[in-house]
Amino acid sequence: MGWLCNEFILKINKTIADFNEKIENKEKSLNEIKDFFWDNMRWDYDQTISNLQKEQQNIASKITELNSKVSEVDVNISSQNITIKAAQKDAVNIEEAVENINQNLSDFGVSGFKIVKYNDKYRISRDVSDSKTFHSLSEGEKMIISFLYFHELCKGKKTASEVQKNKIVIIDDPISSLSHIHIFSIGELIKRKFFDSNFEQVFILTHSLYFFYELTFIKKEKRSEFQKLFRLSKNLNGSQILPMKYEEIQNDYQAYWNIVKDSDQPPALIAKCMRNIIEHFFGFIEKNDLGNVFQKPELKNTRYQAFYRYINRESHSLSQNIFDIKEFNYNDFKEAFELVFKTLGYEDHYKRMSQ
Repeated sequence: MGWLCNEFILKINKTIADFNEKIENKEKSLNEIKDFFWDNMRWDYDQTISNLQKEQQNIASKITELNSKVSEVDVNISSQNITIKAAQKDAVNIEEAVENINQNLSDFGVSGFKIVKYNDKYRISRDVSDSKTFHSLSEGEKMIISFLYFHELCKGKKTASEVQKNKIVIIDDPISSLSHIHIFSIGELIKRKFFDSNFEQVFILTHSLYFFYELTFIKKEKRSEFQKLFRLSKNLNGSQILPMKYEEIQNDYQAYWNIVKDSDQPPALIAKCMRNIIEHFFGFIEKNDLGNVFQKPELKNTRYQAFYRYINRESHSLSQNIFDIKEFNYNDFKEAFELVFKTLGYEDHYKRMSQ
């Protein structure tokens, strides 16, 4: 039994000695623990780690390959840009634009002038030797050729290096000084060349109801899908843009009434529209002499003398006449305007148009 006790004590002492040694060599012992831990972890997850490292190598290889392809594509892009610029020199064809303008002039029935080449440039000419043709053009002719140039400019590019972009086109009343025949032609050109082209948006501003109805689609479904109608109005309070119905304004006569009903419109404009309404209704529809109209006793009230004087002026310089009347009283003018219709038996017409 004694020798068993001695052996047991020796083992205990050895364990204590080993422990003490680890305490004395703490750093070494911790490293051994770490190594043991990571060896076990590596044993358990060796396959996963190996797969990860292999995948990382594959990804790095693909990145290198893609970078090489990107560099190659960049070189190709630079080469293509050079080719595109060279091709664009042919695309910016001034002669084609000039030919189109001359053809459109011919289609419009304009034969008195055209664009011709002159010393590597271009000019408007009735005769090749005439260098001042543009100054001899009427306002209508200038408008037509300016609009045709604008159309060519919108569909093309100014320079070969210009990048093609989505365009928003704004056309501001292109029919001033034009006859009705040319108004129809301009309307058809806009519908064919602007409405049916790849422009992002097309805004058209006009004072002409004829032109307005010429451009709007007749079919309600097509109009609702492709067009939006707005009225831009201005009075003493400022300007505003409001949605508008197709049937809202039928003619100029109705437009005059809309202005008369707005007391915030400029005095000269209200008075002018009152005069236009009276002349149109009684002069053209009723064939009634305005001189006889204002002989009625009801219209000789002193309050209505300013109205009487203005309405009986000659038609020229209408926009200035109102300023000869030192003060404009909207209510007095409106009462006199209403009285004209009442006196001659058209009160129902006045009420209907004033609603």
